[in-house]
Amino acid sequence: MSSEYPPKFLVYDSFMPWVLDVARIFGIDGAPFFTQPWAVNAIYYHFHQGRFKVPLEEPIISLPSMPPLRINDLPSFIKGTDSFPFLINFVRQFSNFEEWNWVFCNTFDKLEDEVNLLQH
Repeated sequence: MSSEYPPKFLVYDSFMPWVLDVARIFGIDGAPFFTQPWAVNAIYYHFHQGRFKVPLEEPIISLPSMPPLRINDLPSFIKGTDSFPFLINFVRQFSNFEEWNWVFCNTFDKLEDEVNLLQH
């Protein structure tokens, strides 16, 4: 299919990381859009990276650019993945994060200005 105005970029839901592969097959770049607040995504990212395990070994976890977090500050499925195992898919949205050139996210400018997800 051809068009006078072919797509040049694809923005996709972060829960479908495979879409980036499809975009690149067609010779365009793409970027995930994260609909949840960025601070929540930062927690998912660090969980995906193995920076903390569940069940939590310590009552407080410390993540870069975030205040200390207690168990009640974390998403409920991180407290114990056995109660909602399908929710572990939230962290799979980072499966190809090293391939991103762009990312779009929801944030609260004044509340999350210190959060930097990709800080290694």
